[in-house]
Amino acid sequence: MTLPCNSKIAEIYTDGKSFKWIRPTCCPRCKSKVWGHGFVRRFFNSVKECVYIKRWRCPGCKLVITCRPEEFWRRYQESIDQIFNALKFRVKYLNWPPWTTRQRGGHWMNQLIRKSQVNLMFKECMLETIHFFQQKKLTIF
Repeated sequence: MTLPCNSKIAEIYTDGKSFKWIRPTCCPRCKSKVWGHGFVRRFFNSVKECVYIKRWRCPGCKLVITCRPEEFWRRYQESIDQIFNALKFRVKYLNWPPWTTRQRGGHWMNQLIRKSQVNLMFKECMLETIHFFQQKKLTIF
């Protein structure tokens, strides 16, 4: 399970393992006390090296809880703002920005279209749909 934390990735990277993580009060699944379970290395595009992210483990249900910076979605290395900026760039200029690849950007666009179709959230144009998702802080994944 991944929990968002209010910290920026730059703070976590500079402090390393000595970063002061906010410990979950209890397990979200079974409500028992959680214990430290070490660190896991994660990679983000905004930093060149790996970042150590804290983990906790519930002794009751064996759930492993990992914190993740709020500015990133689960399983994605690019920040939410960068994803939306890339989608806007694609719609405006009809090609992908230099900071992303065609394959990665295509995946983001397909997910946005799929999520919009499922939830009937298409607006007048694709740019308005992207702005709507970004303003409402809706996830497209």
